[in-house]
Amino acid sequence: MKKLSALTTFLLTPFLLASCWYTPGVQVAKIFEREKIEGTGMFTELTLNLDKDTETVKVTFDGFESSPSKLAKLSERTELEREVTNEIGIKSKYENEYHFYKVELSQSETTLVAGKLHDKITQETEGKDTESASVIRETDVVGVGFYIKRSLYEGKLRTNMEVFYAGVILNHKDQFYDGNGLYETIYFK
Repeated sequence: MKKLSALTTFLLTPFLLASCWYTPGVQVAKIFEREKIEGTGMFTELTLNLDKDTETVKVTFDGFESSPSKLAKLSERTELEREVTNEIGIKSKYENEYHFYKVELSQSETTLVAGKLHDKITQETEGKDTESASVIRETDVVGVGFYIKRSLYEGKLRTNMEVFYAGVILNHKDQFYDGNGLYETIYFK
């Protein structure tokens, strides 16, 4: 076997180290390192309390508190945000990676909290005629969950660019609403 030169070793070291730091996707244990995930926008009262010892979630909203429930991954996807070419012709790619999760509540708990969340949506969108407001108002809430948005640069997580958003699952798991924006989910079969 041929011996590597010092120059070759020196040039390859940064690439080898960088590949060791990257971990694709989101590890379930990492999710449970957080104590809670809070809602935004019209769902500021929605809180998902995480228990890392049992890896369960309790949902609280408007006086409702669920029993400890497991998580189920609905989907994940990566979307191109932009490609940039610098002055010497080097291209850089910025992407957003989304991971959607559902809290597996019992049927009775889902019905109870879904009703409260749908009432909140109806109350907040009353009198608004935008397309998203009418879609959200007319669609049934079928579950509660959260998604993780990870900003990537060249396929690697950018520093402190992993954000958790609590929200509701609409229309038989096809759409996710976080209180501010509506997202289409693509799920595993």
